[in-house]
Amino acid sequence: MEEDPLCGFDFSDEEENTIQRDRQAKLNQTEEAFQAEKRLWHPVCQIKQAERRLEFSTSLTDIPSSKEEALEIKAAAEERYYFRDFERSYALAGRALLVGDLMQSADKKDLVVLQQRCKERLKK
Repeated sequence: MEEDPLCGFDFSDEEENTIQRDRQAKLNQTEEAFQAEKRLWHPVCQIKQAERRLEFSTSLTDIPSSKEEALEIKAAAEERYYFRDFERSYALAGRALLVGDLMQSADKKDLVVLQQRCKERLKK
């Protein structure tokens, strides 16, 4: 079959076969190979994005004015936790919980668990 000079695509099955081979190799991966690959993996983070969006001129005891603001504070609290700033995370989670019934129960539960984990980490 003659290749069209205007078309820069190669319609071979080679790329598809490579993808299938890679997938099959992962499915048949040993535990040791998985752990070795896991040790090499590092998350890509946008540092302090959630905290940067918040305005911290207000006190940590101020009640958030809306559900959206409380969710922004929740995101900042989670971010601070993963950056090992447990005191700040605990305070932000407490501030987000002040919103009351505007926040869904699942989000409230997440914040309570976050506060508990922060307490545990601060005790260590």
